[in-house]
Amino acid sequence: MVLLFPLIDSEKIYKLPHIVISFLQLLHIFYCTIVNFIFNVYLFLSKKEKLPKIKNDLLLIPATKCAQMIRDKEITSYELVKAYIDRQKEVNPFINAVVLERYEDALKDAKSIDEYLEKIKPYTKEYYKIVDEKPLLGVPFTLKNSIKCEEFPPIAGIVCRNHNETKADIMCKGVERLKNAGGILLASTNVPELCMWIETNNKVWGRTNNPYDTRRSPGGSSGGEGAIISAGGSLFGVGSDIAGSIRIPACHCGIFGYKNTPKSIDVRGHLPEPDEKIMNMVAQAPMARYACDLKLISKIYMSEEERVSLRMDEEVDINSLNFYYIEDFSFMEAQPMTKDCLQGVHSVVKMLEDFNKVPVNLYFDEFKYSNVLWQATLQYYTDDQVTGASGYMNNFSKTKVPFLQEALKNMFCLQSNHDLGVMLWLYEFENLRFLNPQLKKKYLDMRDKLMKKINDILGDNGILIVPAYPTVAPPHNHQLFLRMDKSYTEIFNVLGLPVITCPIFLNSSGIPVCVQIAAGKNQDRLLFSFAEVIEKKFGGWREPK
Repeated sequence: MVLLFPLIDSEKIYKLPHIVISFLQLLHIFYCTIVNFIFNVYLFLSKKEKLPKIKNDLLLIPATKCAQMIRDKEITSYELVKAYIDRQKEVNPFINAVVLERYEDALKDAKSIDEYLEKIKPYTKEYYKIVDEKPLLGVPFTLKNSIKCEEFPPIAGIVCRNHNETKADIMCKGVERLKNAGGILLASTNVPELCMWIETNNKVWGRTNNPYDTRRSPGGSSGGEGAIISAGGSLFGVGSDIAGSIRIPACHCGIFGYKNTPKSIDVRGHLPEPDEKIMNMVAQAPMARYACDLKLISKIYMSEEERVSLRMDEEVDINSLNFYYIEDFSFMEAQPMTKDCLQGVHSVVKMLEDFNKVPVNLYFDEFKYSNVLWQATLQYYTDDQVTGASGYMNNFSKTKVPFLQEALKNMFCLQSNHDLGVMLWLYEFENLRFLNPQLKKKYLDMRDKLMKKINDILGDNGILIVPAYPTVAPPHNHQLFLRMDKSYTEIFNVLGLPVITCPIFLNSSGIPVCVQIAAGKNQDRLLFSFAEVIEKKFGGWREPK
């Protein structure tokens, strides 16, 4: 069905006679089974490279604890930064996540911090000033390459930008706040070309691998961040998300990924640069190995006005919350839900039942239109210029990048400066999935009704638990054939709800299984508290072995 849907209106398919729908479902399952069989043969025949085990215990301490230990002079910032540099050098040959680095400068920054702290006596006025104003003092972090900062050019996997050392015009304010809070930027991480695909591969730096299984994808577009954080090479980083670009890598790499309520955090300072309208779909927020770090890092990343707007300092009583869950979107675009991913949701539901909370099982028929709702919303917020940002791929030359021609070059192993997945995505959405005004209006009306319905249910004290993805991390290139699996994440960009991806367990192949937890608009604070509960119950991130 993933081949059929671009050609036919989704709603018309679901209005066909029941026997026809059943037949199409069988065809869809058969197609998915064939694709998965072929890729399972590939996994069987290919060799998995094992990452070196983490030997330095400093790499296993949460960021908040590291900052406290540095302030209390139990460890030095230099030791911590050096440990993370060494780990990045150790694992990057396996996963290819780090693409630019500033190791020497980071060590100098750390040494300066240690020298400054030598003069500070514990528990004095100046000590507590550091706690308040520089809560991350001496702690290293990483950054998605598409996010603009002073230290690294935003190349975003685009060949024609590879040697463009021009500084970004608009710096990301959130990254500046992290640095002002004492964080030390170590490295910039890989992305798909222009962040336009759900696997991380480009013609500048190549492919990023999943730390749990190098034959598998770390997801995209924040795949470099997901991989290096999960591999123990970074404590936390920053990603961006328009269809799942934070949450898919967080899911595939077994870490925590936060997508904020749209417009609650300033997303300027990104390539491509978002305009006012598209900000209603885009998020820019932290990814972290430990849930106990996520709230503090997010608060620092926000402006004071943004923190107040989201009521981030309010205490959350978990016992006062209402819980809901969805098992499956039950539709024919993504592949069928695997038992592992369904078990992830059931595990969280069982945990809540053990706490004498009874989650309500919900079903929204509109969720099966997730992809077309996302398409309609994207067209609406871009004034139908869904591929306009592709101009970055050739420095906005008058000659447009020929998406289909470049895709065919990749298929026939000919020279191309562009990635196959990105070219197919752009061609499909410009030519096959483009909605006429009547269809667009129909799906926007459907979106608005769903938005009201789900916000009325969640209110200001509800949390929704859903699968993070229909499968665990797929093999490389698998998503070229099953491109609609992102339906499980992109629906929340459509609805404008805050979401956190949380790891639950490793399956029998040692690959992370995760869930998404969502709340009503501007109720982000509820998710941080519940993510910590989930981490304590299930153990959170686990070292790739």
